[in-house]
Amino acid sequence: MAVERVAFGALVRKMRNAMNGGKGISGEALASAVFGNADRKGDISNIETGKAKSRPETIRNLCAVLGIRAPDLPGLEDILSFNTDDDRKILEDLRNENGTLAMALENRERASRDQLIAMAVQFGWTSGTIPAEGDLRRFLDGKAEDYRRVRAEVEAIPETMLRLSNIKAAAKAAFAAGNMDEVESLLSLVQTVEVEEAARTAESRADVALLRNRVADAFKLLSAAADFFAIVDPTEPGKRRDSYFERLFRHGERYGGTGLSFAVQMGRDAVARLDRETDAMAWASANQNLAIALRNQGTRTAGEAGTALLAQAVAAYRQALTVLTRADHPVQWAMTTQNLAGALQTQGTRTAGEAGTALLAQAVAAYREALTVRTRADHPVQWAGTMQNLAIALKNQGTRTGGEAGIDLLAEAVAAYREALTVRTRADHPVDWAMTTQNLAGALQTQGTRTAGEAGTDLLAQAVAAYREALTVRTRADHPVDWAMTQENLAICQQAWADHPACTDPLLHLRAALDHVDAALTVYDPVHMPYDHGTATALRAEILAAFGPDAP
Repeated sequence: MAVERVAFGALVRKMRNAMNGGKGISGEALASAVFGNADRKGDISNIETGKAKSRPETIRNLCAVLGIRAPDLPGLEDILSFNTDDDRKILEDLRNENGTLAMALENRERASRDQLIAMAVQFGWTSGTIPAEGDLRRFLDGKAEDYRRVRAEVEAIPETMLRLSNIKAAAKAAFAAGNMDEVESLLSLVQTVEVEEAARTAESRADVALLRNRVADAFKLLSAAADFFAIVDPTEPGKRRDSYFERLFRHGERYGGTGLSFAVQMGRDAVARLDRETDAMAWASANQNLAIALRNQGTRTAGEAGTALLAQAVAAYRQALTVLTRADHPVQWAMTTQNLAGALQTQGTRTAGEAGTALLAQAVAAYREALTVRTRADHPVQWAGTMQNLAIALKNQGTRTGGEAGIDLLAEAVAAYREALTVRTRADHPVDWAMTTQNLAGALQTQGTRTAGEAGTDLLAQAVAAYREALTVRTRADHPVDWAMTQENLAICQQAWADHPACTDPLLHLRAALDHVDAALTVYDPVHMPYDHGTATALRAEILAAFGPDAP
């Protein structure tokens, strides 16, 4: 079904006007995003009025920029599914030019945008809209890495078949010689190798399925591969599932989709098939992996469903800690305790009221526990990372705690950030230093807004100084998005300073806030970063309103 051009044009105009918080974007901006040329604003106008018939690639680009989905208009599904004659021709030319699709993948640096799309589709790209070229290239970078690994597995098959043939030949020779003990031993080895090879074949098939983004098929194949080993060892199906967890988890982390949910299911199946009394360490490992997947899935899932997943992650970490005790496994205990604290912190920030504050207090306690093993003397880098995480939890707890108790918690957060910075120095760890310095500034800012008198404005001054320090590494040239984010945070901090009752010159700080938000808006453009552009634009309006009659 073809897309009706007048209806599509009306939809484009509607979505363009709805962007940027309802303020819309110009035809020049849309033309720049779609065609890479602002001078083609006339083409946008012709599309919106139904005068021009758009090529599939133009329709896709418009849908990607404006957030149009296949169900929004009849006929879009065919184009956004990448099955048009134009797409098939691109793929055919791509293969002819490179010899094979695999060679085209290896030569992707020279590929055009349309060729990247054609390759991405062959490797399971299923999104209803086309992303930026950089996202396509990152997707294909991951697929190229996966492809090389799977190809190596497939190429190893003849060698394993030869090994099996040799063992069988030896068994026949032993039988002819009447050596029954050797026959029995060799046949047992044949059985083990055949199970391993059947599993390896299923694993390779699963890897090919993942290469094509067919995660449900991969899950079934890996589950079947794990079950092959029941004849060898009744605990092996659970252990294999725990080892297969990583494949699904890595795919979900890298490509999104259903990978994480299937990793959770694989983790649940592993725990169910393992027994704490029979093999405590394997059972603990399966609980750890299940907790990791639940926490990641919960973090990405909105509402009560996400909070429930986080609670399940906390429970799984606690189960693992019944085996990974501090006395018997101190390093693993500290790592798992740190991960438990992270899950509690995320759960706490997502839980309202006193229940959320209590979870944050548990996170703080767990981080402090981990620090009894992750000491600065023995594990300085891990110690600094845990101190940073403790500081974040303390800040979140302090923000949600009223009165002097909350201010004291914020002061503890500031102290923890400063401690972390004694290891995360600018000279040795510049990126981590800048991140921690930015976080320190945020804690100082919150502490300052809640502290009366000159002590409060002094804390805000320290926050401004810390943000400016972070900008010496987070430069616009090297880290433009981080630079813009820090500029926006500086604007918020200066605005808070102007609002503080002890501020002696509000206009001075409002002018500084305006300069910083304007700097952020030079990076936050409405087409590629509409959310950030919207928040910064709203902040700018607040700052201007605060000027009153003195507004510039």
